[in-house]
Amino acid sequence: MLALAMSVLSRVLWVNSPFQLLLDNGALFMLEVVSYACAIFMVLHALGSPRRSRIVLGTIFVYHVVLLGLGRVDADVTITWYAQGMIMLGGGHLPLYLVVLHTLFYYVAYITTQRLHLQDYASACVFVVIVVGLNFPLELMGPKFILWTFHDTEPTLKERFLSIPIAILLAHIASALSFYSTLWGAISLGLKGHLYHDEQAVAEHIYPIASILVSIPLSVFYFAMLFHLVCDLLLIQPQILLLALVALSVAIIWTCDRLGGDLGPPQIPPWVYDGEWTSAWYDHALVQAVFLYTGILALLTLVINPTRLTSLSFHQRLGDCSIDTNYMTLLATTLTRAMYLCSKAYDEEFTLCNVPSSQLHTYEPWYAICGRKYEHKAFPNYLVCMLVATTAIVLGLRAAYSVLRPTYVQRFVGPKAS
Repeated sequence: MLALAMSVLSRVLWVNSPFQLLLDNGALFMLEVVSYACAIFMVLHALGSPRRSRIVLGTIFVYHVVLLGLGRVDADVTITWYAQGMIMLGGGHLPLYLVVLHTLFYYVAYITTQRLHLQDYASACVFVVIVVGLNFPLELMGPKFILWTFHDTEPTLKERFLSIPIAILLAHIASALSFYSTLWGAISLGLKGHLYHDEQAVAEHIYPIASILVSIPLSVFYFAMLFHLVCDLLLIQPQILLLALVALSVAIIWTCDRLGGDLGPPQIPPWVYDGEWTSAWYDHALVQAVFLYTGILALLTLVINPTRLTSLSFHQRLGDCSIDTNYMTLLATTLTRAMYLCSKAYDEEFTLCNVPSSQLHTYEPWYAICGRKYEHKAFPNYLVCMLVATTAIVLGLRAAYSVLRPTYVQRFVGPKAS
């Protein structure tokens, strides 16, 4: 029985050598260590906050395990492959640190959205903008540090900003919007008030978790509307669509904030969802976690040479360059891509480590890749984008965690909260 349990566990959970990871990919090692430190900050904040915030944190974690895990179910439709971290889920296909970081992004977005206390339509925009903003530094450097690789000929990933496929950012918008709308709907319609009630303990846990069953297919639908309808059928460039969505969201947030937030009842005091509502903005656990995350990425951008990084993991299979495969989107449009990675003609942020073609493991997903040097004059662009994104995140959190709304709570706090 014990042997069976260990066998099942080994299929679900892989533990790799941290020393080997440090030698192969120091950037991944540092980011994974920092992600677990961020997890400690998250848990400490949740333990010091009301129980519903803890349930939301658990819901977010489960959501990302399921969402990211679904992309690993069928190898023929996978478009992203992840480098091996110290702790891997799903038989070595999904790194735990990535689930932790996405959980951090959503949890920070949730608490910040509650703290701003804007009207419902503006709150959804706040949640989406924060999630996309926090994801941007990771998406920017992920391919350069070979934290993951993309399908080389996937049509949806063709349009890119530096190393970021625009479709990935649109997918983050769709995912964040679907999660927040379904979670808000489940809590508003199924639970009473804003506090945890012991007499309805089952409902308090079931409604948030059940929202995951709705949010995941809704996320797929939103992405189909955003990308396949607007970009593929209406021929709007993905960059234009992304810029329009972000600009519109920021405009909605700004106008709602100028109106004074939520003009009507109920007024939700901050101690209902945030156990650190009296802390100075820089002393808040979630803000400090974001400091760690953005700080380490900015530092790694400055000091890491991608050509010194390697990744022995699952990747797109190498094989015959002439074999194509078709698949149908949700809107019944047909897209075509190559079935295998062509070792002689590909355009991704990695190399095959100068291995002769005769020695490459064709039709096998497990092989080694190496980082690729920055293109001519590309590094300053990566660095500026990283610094601007980091500065914008810090200034945004300072503004959000310094404000006190509703205004009547100001009489409960001292000068340190300003």
